[in-house]
Amino acid sequence: MFYKIIILFILILNSVHASSLEFESLYGQLLTNYWHPTINIHGVNTTVFDYAEIKKDADKRHSLFERTSKAIEQTNISQFKSSSEAKAFWINAYNFAAMRLVINNYPVDSIRSLRISLVKHPWSK
Repeated sequence: MFYKIIILFILILNSVHASSLEFESLYGQLLTNYWHPTINIHGVNTTVFDYAEIKKDADKRHSLFERTSKAIEQTNISQFKSSSEAKAFWINAYNFAAMRLVINNYPVDSIRSLRISLVKHPWSK
């Protein structure tokens, strides 16, 4: 019985850590699918993220966007083995949260034009 409990505990820990790997993988897929190569807009070379297309995906059940959202929510940050691993996760989580904010309010001109309340800007959320 004791061994079964230990094995179950190990499986739970592995599945929790796997969710951070799942987020990393799914987030990478989102970037690959919706990040377009450099284009020229009004004389400025820039890369473009296709929010119109990802919004279509986000509205579908079991979409890549929905699975990425669930994976980030299920990530147990105490499982990171190094500060570098944690830092990479938090940078990606911040960027994904900004992306989700834009998608939830799409279409928008800029994330800076979003108001969370009468006074607060997106970064206060």
